[in-house]
Amino acid sequence: GDLYGYDFDHIESVIKLIENAITGSVIVLPRGIYAEKSYDTLTIQYEEKKVHNFFDYKIDVPGIFKIPELGLTIRTELSSFPQIHKVNSKLKGSFDFDKMTNELHIRNRRPGDKFFPLGMKGCKKLQDFFVDEKVPRSKRDDIPILTCGNDIVWVVGYRMDERFKITENTRVQLDVSVICHKDHD
Repeated sequence: GDLYGYDFDHIESVIKLIENAITGSVIVLPRGIYAEKSYDTLTIQYEEKKVHNFFDYKIDVPGIFKIPELGLTIRTELSSFPQIHKVNSKLKGSFDFDKMTNELHIRNRRPGDKFFPLGMKGCKKLQDFFVDEKVPRSKRDDIPILTCGNDIVWVVGYRMDERFKITENTRVQLDVSVICHKDHD
């Protein structure tokens, strides 16, 4: 496009945003454009009135399920030969199925969510975890969360919950894979 409607003050405000503003700061510019600082990045784009829809789907085990809101497919499988030292990746996780006493769901975050991040002794608010992991505010509602009842099992792509890790007492292992579809924005 062009710079019609923009003046020195607009450019100066973007520079100040870069240099001085805290993460999450936003300025509104003419013609429906906004700039947002998020950690070490600056995003300039058309203002979108993004109305985020909460989603919450029951997951069958074993089974395959699509999350149309995110363009993802979730695959669950059970194994009776647990691998204690199996390394989880961002899109594949293995969990102690014996500890899962309620239905499994995949959903996005909710106010007040808490979990016990793997490797930590205590409980942590999901909001604080996202801040510590430097997850941009605009991306947090699009992160799938595997739950069992009211407990978070896995913040997909980030960390599983300590309470659901595989141990020497695990008899049945749940493997969860997340498949991204390229045709989704």
